[in-house]
Amino acid sequence: MKAYDPVKLAWEARAKIMWGEPVSGVKDWLTNNGMSSQETADVLTECMEERDAEFRKRGILEIIIGLALIVGSLGVVVAMLITRVISGTAWALSLLASSYGLYRLGRGICWMIRGGRSEGSLSKHD
Repeated sequence: MKAYDPVKLAWEARAKIMWGEPVSGVKDWLTNNGMSSQETADVLTECMEERDAEFRKRGILEIIIGLALIVGSLGVVVAMLITRVISGTAWALSLLASSYGLYRLGRGICWMIRGGRSEGSLSKHD
């Protein structure tokens, strides 16, 4: 059996999982480098929980940004209606901002639901 540093292997496994490598490949890599089945299962569970938490955190941020864009756009429209100063440019920008806000809101909800099951690296989803 090879001598191995479990802390280093766990750190590298975490990086591989965060970058979207399949769990089966990381599991094989860990066992091939001398980690026991139980240690491998523990490390992979911890890595996947961290990946799920990171996706949820990013999902919450996306939801907040989306809602802020939508509320801001509606605020501009309401202000225009109250003051009766109607600007075509403001309407267009409000429509664009609210559309982008809906996109970010939807993306955030998907990330919250799917979590770490999303494919690819975390940075790919930015």
